[in-house]
Parts: sequence; C-alpha cells; structure tokens
Amino acid sequence: MRKATHVGSCQCCGRVQKLPDGRLSLHGYTKQWGWFEGTCRGSDYRPFEISKDLIERFIAASELAIKGLEADKTALLKPPTTETKAWFHVYVSSERRVGHYEWRKGLVRQTTKMIGGKEFKFLEWHGDSPCKSHNGRDEPNIEKVSSFDLEDDTPLAATASLNARYVRTYIDKAIKNHQNYIAWQRGRIKDWEPKPLAPVNTEADKQKGCFSLTW
Repeated sequence: MRKATHVGSCQCCGRVQKLPDGRLSLHGYTKQWGWFEGTCRGSDYRPFEISKDLIERFIAASELAIKGLEADKTALLKPPTTETKAWFHVYVSSERRVGHYEWRKGLVRQTTKMIGGKEFKFLEWHGDSPCKSHNGRDEPNIEKVSSFDLEDDTPLAATASLNARYVRTYIDKAIKNHQNYIAWQRGRIKDWEPKPLAPVNTEADKQKGCFSLTW
C-alpha cells in the first residue's frame, strides 16, 4: 500500500481521512447520528470529493431503518393484553471496559414479599439475557420497576408504561437521527461536483481533525 499523499471526506460519515492508494483509510464511525458503531461503511472507498456513488445506498439504508423503527413503535404502543414483555434501560457491567447502560427486553412480573409481618406487592423486570456481576459471572438480570410514573401497578400497565418510555427515549430519537442523516446526505449531493483533494498535513487538514485507525 502506497503512503497517502492526500486526504478526503468519507461518503458515509463525512469525516476527513487519509487516502492510501486513493481510497479512504480504515476508520471508525462518528457518534453524531447515534446508531453507528464499528468500522465505517465508507472505509476503503473513494472520497466524496471524487465520487458520490455510495450515498444513495446509505440513504436507502436509513429509509429502510425508519420503516422498521416505525413498525416497532406501532407494535409497542398497542396496549398489551396478555404478554408482559417490556424494554428496560439497564446498567451492563463489562470485563473489558467501563460499564454502560443499554436497552434490553424482559418480562415484567409481580412478586410478593413479607416485610414486618405484612405482605407487600412489587413489580420486577426479568431480563431475557443474564448480566455480568462484579466478579464476571453471569447472573439473572432482575430490576425493580419503580411505580412513581406508572398509571397502575399491574404487570400489563407497567409493560405499557415501560414500552412507551422506550419509544420516547430511544425509537423516536433513532427515527429523528435517521431523518437528519438523510437530509444531510441529500444536501451534500444536491449540487455535487468533483473537487480537488487536499494534500496531507495541511493546516486545513489539522483543523478538520483528520485521523485514521490502524487495527
């Protein structure tokens, strides 16, 4: 592989990268749009200054993602009648990195406990998949469902409330991110024409934060 002499912007994420052999170097995703992770799909392709041949594909992928998210939203907002499957924002430990929060699906159950000789009812969320404990072992993923923002304390009502929260805080945001991404990409190609590439290590390159990942 020849050493890069120029830089160009990615057709997928828009970031400026070096161009060994005239194609974008391997790089990770920007978090700007909320859903990207791993290696950017624009890696190893021609830069935006030279070509826009991938952008319609990326727009179509986001349009398809929006359809799937809209279908999920419709299904989740239907009042449950029997199944108490709900999405819950849980803290996930990791042996290799700092723990983080993520959305997981599980079953809402009602349980009873004796406290001071009296029986009390509680709602719990039981995750479909286990979680890592501090010692690295897999353990049942169980969370207490707070009742302060539930209309009712039955499992069905809690399921509806939890899924509505998931729609508001995750699905609606993801839809908006995809819509913004589509608008951004369409704006890029509206009056597109080829442009000269900038040489490596120019002041403009430094200001744009050009970098690549070597894995």
